[in-house]
Amino acid sequence: MAKYGTKAGFASMASSGLKLLSNDELDTLHYATLQVLQKTGVRVESQQAADLFLSGGATVQKSDGYSLVKIPAHLVEDSIQSAPSSITFYGRTPEDDFVAEPNRFSFQNVGVVPSVIDLKSGEMRPFAKQDSADVARLCDALDEIMVFERAGLPTDCPADSIQLHNYEAMLANTSKHILGCAGSVEKFNLIVKMAAACCGGPDMFNQHPCITMNLTVSSPLFIVASCSDIAMAAARQGVNVVGISMTMAGGTSPVTLAGTLVQSNAEILSLLVLNQLANRGAPYTYSQTSVMMDLKTGLGALGAPETGLINAASAQLAQYYRLPCWVGGAGYNDSKTVDAQAILEGTMNAMFIGLSGANLIMGGGSINSILTFDYAKMVIDHEMFRYIRKLIEGIRVNEETLALDVIDQVGPGGNFLTHDHTFDHMRARSAAGLFCRTGFEQWVDAGRKGMYERAREKATELLSNHKPKDLPGGAADRMREIVAAYEKEKGI
Repeated sequence: MAKYGTKAGFASMASSGLKLLSNDELDTLHYATLQVLQKTGVRVESQQAADLFLSGGATVQKSDGYSLVKIPAHLVEDSIQSAPSSITFYGRTPEDDFVAEPNRFSFQNVGVVPSVIDLKSGEMRPFAKQDSADVARLCDALDEIMVFERAGLPTDCPADSIQLHNYEAMLANTSKHILGCAGSVEKFNLIVKMAAACCGGPDMFNQHPCITMNLTVSSPLFIVASCSDIAMAAARQGVNVVGISMTMAGGTSPVTLAGTLVQSNAEILSLLVLNQLANRGAPYTYSQTSVMMDLKTGLGALGAPETGLINAASAQLAQYYRLPCWVGGAGYNDSKTVDAQAILEGTMNAMFIGLSGANLIMGGGSINSILTFDYAKMVIDHEMFRYIRKLIEGIRVNEETLALDVIDQVGPGGNFLTHDHTFDHMRARSAAGLFCRTGFEQWVDAGRKGMYERAREKATELLSNHKPKDLPGGAADRMREIVAAYEKEKGI
């Protein structure tokens, strides 16, 4: 079934025209970050990671259960230089590949939500394994979503094998590249086997890995063992790592946005150094999903303009380092339902960050401070993403688009509707998908449906009719065997 949207395939080139920070300010943030890494350091829980930092030239002070690692500037600079400036997020098939390079971007669905709005009842409930499959299939049908983000952790699966069940459901329901987590090196290795079964075997996977590991440095400045150990394992396997800082300005990072940028930058670059020490030249994606704390409530204000500022500035820092970039903010809002607040906050941040030059912008389908996924909201956000892309593409001015000969041929008093030039270019114009562009009478005749009702119907239609690309023969059975064997070994 054809995907839903304006076009399938690669993102088009966009202008990264939003420059929040001057070159001098970027230099200042960079040198401040180097000072934090060399003077303050980062806390590292894994002894294996601490030893690797030490072998690379860092200063390591061992304590009870962790090490304080201080990273010299030259090691940070060398790691930045060795990391690739562009990364291909491989799909199961080449037509699903997405290249993260300057001026190329894609929006994404929200990730790691604990709850979901049930598409039939409209009520909130815990995220389940079937949702992992359904959200993957829905996003497989939406062509503005070129890289899929693990939407949630299914609460109806055993806690120790959640990640395996999640990948089993996702890999079977989208052929797009999948971003997710593993929880441990053991499960990471099993997920690699599952992904390899779905993309043509280990050799094909090694050449075109179809998964990425999302790894978050705990704030402030703390790399837990599972994060560092998976970062090293993924680097050696050639699997891309998204190194994420997830600070809360005023809570787990300074209340000033510049201070938050320095700390989060230090966290992201500390994991980059470890990644490059494990395998020089390994793919690494710079990532920021930080938010502002509302000091009145103590909660994260995801729809606040400061959240958009932090993430857009981080995209500019990633460009400063010539690193691929993944940030949050597309559709972020703090509303508890899909209302004017949800659309206003989500659209403003998505547009702002879309202009920043980030490669991947996460957050579609979210409400309730990205704690809840709403299927209908995902369809609404997809329409919003299409509008933003059209606005960012701008106006092309050349001999063909100036259409001087066409204007002359039609002349005063004529019309352009039947001219070949119109037929040649009509498909480049935006088309109404979910949004209503009909007359009032036609809207009344269609049942006076509002946007949310139309979106629920569209989501239901896509989930009922869209068929993702088939897995290779035996892949589904192989994934089930891997999950079952792990659970048997662990006595689950």
